[in-house]
Amino acid sequence: MSVISVNQKLATELGLNYDRESGIVAGFYNGYHIAFIMQNNLRQIIVSVSNGTGQMPEKEILKQAHKENKKVLSNPSVQGYRATYAIPNAMTDNGKLERSAAAAAVLTEFLKANCLRDCSELSGRPDESSCYYVSGGLRFLTRDEYDTERNRAQSSFNEQNSKRGNPIAGIVGALIGSFAGLVVMVLIGQLGYVSPWTGLVMGVCVAKGYELLSGKFDTVGLVCSILIMVGMTYLGNQLDWAITIARAYEANVFDAFPVVNEVVKANELLPVYYRNLALYYFAMLCGALPTIYGLMKNRQLLNVSYPIGPEAHEEVVYVSSNDETDSE
Repeated sequence: MSVISVNQKLATELGLNYDRESGIVAGFYNGYHIAFIMQNNLRQIIVSVSNGTGQMPEKEILKQAHKENKKVLSNPSVQGYRATYAIPNAMTDNGKLERSAAAAAVLTEFLKANCLRDCSELSGRPDESSCYYVSGGLRFLTRDEYDTERNRAQSSFNEQNSKRGNPIAGIVGALIGSFAGLVVMVLIGQLGYVSPWTGLVMGVCVAKGYELLSGKFDTVGLVCSILIMVGMTYLGNQLDWAITIARAYEANVFDAFPVVNEVVKANELLPVYYRNLALYYFAMLCGALPTIYGLMKNRQLLNVSYPIGPEAHEEVVYVSSNDETDSE
């Protein structure tokens, strides 16, 4: 089973809703609104609770849930009313499903035993709170809070979308970021490995560098980032060979760099050279391009708000360019 299949079966088993767009499983279970999300390939369970009087719960009490149920709950994180627990991974998909279901059961029973009430993560209000997707993330809110947060997200998105990026500054930022990826690439290459992590680092650094200095990561940023990554990956391969040649001939790297191709040809190492270059580009495809795609997709999701709890059948709300609301 894929992650999607596990999430779909988990939603069916617990009577929750599975949102295909965000991959979130959420709904009302055993007296509480709960949600499952994937973060860094690890499934997490999230709740929002108060101490019964509308006040934020004590962190130590919520962390106690992990201490009592370490097999299914780990790494507790508490921020305000909201508590997040990682679910230890399992070897099989059935094991992942069983642990996730067990996490929901033991956590909600623990909350009941400690008199903690389901509530909004924003105000602590227990009335009519539910699960919503707002501006790229999961939120536990009441209906009126959701309307307010949705409108705020729409205004913020329109304001950000109306900004004009500075492509020149963005290219400078992408070049600066690419050097971090190049350093990682060469360091790992000198150890004799070609890792997809080099592409991941390259993608994050280039895209974030462009966005930070440009002020906006758009289609121009996407094209520029890909071109810079292609060029810097080639440069990284050349530098990797230059260091190897400098060591072999006890020469200076700066002297070895301009003659890399000549030395490679003279020693009949062209097949090895092109194999390494192909592996580096493959690492870039595996790491960098999905990273940039994720950034673009997340940017698009910033203009989407909708319920993912019991009201999941309602319309999805999009932001239009003229600050009005469209629905589907």
